[in-house]
Amino acid sequence: IFCSMLLRVCEKEIKTGPLYTWLLKSFGSELSTMFKPDVVKAYCTKIGRVYFNIEPPPSMMSTLENMMGMMGGGGGAMGGGGMGGNPMAGMNPAMMQQMMQQMQGM
Repeated sequence: IFCSMLLRVCEKEIKTGPLYTWLLKSFGSELSTMFKPDVVKAYCTKIGRVYFNIEPPPSMMSTLENMMGMMGGGGGAMGGGGMGGNPMAGMNPAMMQQMMQQMQGM
């Protein structure tokens, strides 16, 4: 049933993105019990991106990179990272390690 509904939603226009999201939520428990659920999730994410312009939520690593860019002046219009061009120069390594451990523990 999921596959036939998925095909019908993909045949529609991009405006049916909320219907696709509803479909994934409705069949979420069944999809998580399939063989290699991480692969199924990756394909569903790609279908959402390609057919409906649905971007997945940012990963922890990209969130951390964004935080580091804000703390260290990660380039862009500001003309390179602060403190000699190294965005990591002002970051305490122990603090960085603690943040990573906390994020992995979530």
